[in-house]
Amino acid sequence: MASLVLALNSAVSIAPGALGTLTVLAWPHVRRIEIALAIQFAGALAFAMYFMQGGSTTAALCCLVSAAQLLIARTVHDRGSLLLLFAGSALLLLALTALSWNGLTSALALGGGLCGTLARMQASTLRMKKVFLAAAPLSLAHNAITGSGFGLLVDVISIVSNSVAICRRVIGPTYWEIGERGLLLGRGLLTSLPRSSRQTRGVPVLPALVADPGPASNM
Repeated sequence: MASLVLALNSAVSIAPGALGTLTVLAWPHVRRIEIALAIQFAGALAFAMYFMQGGSTTAALCCLVSAAQLLIARTVHDRGSLLLLFAGSALLLLALTALSWNGLTSALALGGGLCGTLARMQASTLRMKKVFLAAAPLSLAHNAITGSGFGLLVDVISIVSNSVAICRRVIGPTYWEIGERGLLLGRGLLTSLPRSSRQTRGVPVLPALVADPGPASNM
């Protein structure tokens, strides 16, 4: 019986971080911003519980504010109202950080929360990804100091997945064109093609060299 209780306690302690990790794996590869926000909402709640279990109160509160922001972004469609509500949530974030202040870790959590606020105000998930990527060092530093294993794992996953998604989205749609003389033209790439490889202008050639345009129209 005791071993069962220990196993259940272990599962309860691991579950929030594991769920949050799964959401981070999923949302960068979603095209529709509504679905991306819904997945992030679940992840924010999961990590709020995870950080609270680990004693990182400011980070947990930031996650709860993030969840509220995601709900606002999903339900409020008027741009002016959205900006006003997000500004209010940023002020709430500042107040909660002051109440739970714990030095450097609280400052890092606040910085990450404010960057998240800016990211979620974007109408494009591509821009959202760029802001999150720029804010990654704050999260990395916080989770390294607090010893948040799942947090560090998610940071690495987020950096890699967002970087890949951004590259696929930005580079992919404008990749290669076939010129009049059968030259493969791309970003910084000029490769001669044999006459037999020529196709209609604008049609990708050599699929192995052409990345998929990307799963997101997003952050």
